[in-house]
Amino acid sequence: MGTQLDNLQIFPTLQTSNVANQSTREQGNSPTMVNNKEQNSQPNPPANTSTSWSSLFQGGTVSPPDTTLQRFDLDMIEGVTQVPLDLRWKGLNVWRDYVVGFFFEQRLPYPVVKEALKKKWRTKGDYEMVTDTDLFYFKFSNEEDKRKVLENSPIYIVGKCFIVTQ
Repeated sequence: MGTQLDNLQIFPTLQTSNVANQSTREQGNSPTMVNNKEQNSQPNPPANTSTSWSSLFQGGTVSPPDTTLQRFDLDMIEGVTQVPLDLRWKGLNVWRDYVVGFFFEQRLPYPVVKEALKKKWRTKGDYEMVTDTDLFYFKFSNEEDKRKVLENSPIYIVGKCFIVTQ
């Protein structure tokens, strides 16, 4: 004897009862649902049709991102690996727009830092703020804001020295 759990990929369609819609209209509850129902001119699909989960994702094919690794020959000079110049330029271009901030002593929690900087910096444009265990990374939409923040470093947040550098 089979149950609906035998094939987990097939789910019944959601059906709404006309009686439930009728009682909702009479009670005056949830006018949004009634209005949306009246605006929708397409009928509900038949109750015996089934849709598999895999069919929901067959619309378009997206190629996976290129994740191949590139091999670099390492040059060692006096025990120090020399990073190829083109790779350094790529890194420089990625990090050019970022400003890095850190606490000289004890690190403060992210929400405290975010609110304090919002009040102290009063930027004209927006900025993104992300953090890891030690550093805070900022990306400014306005170059003037970025310059002003760098010029006014360091600042003190709750008595702790916060240094901003590029």
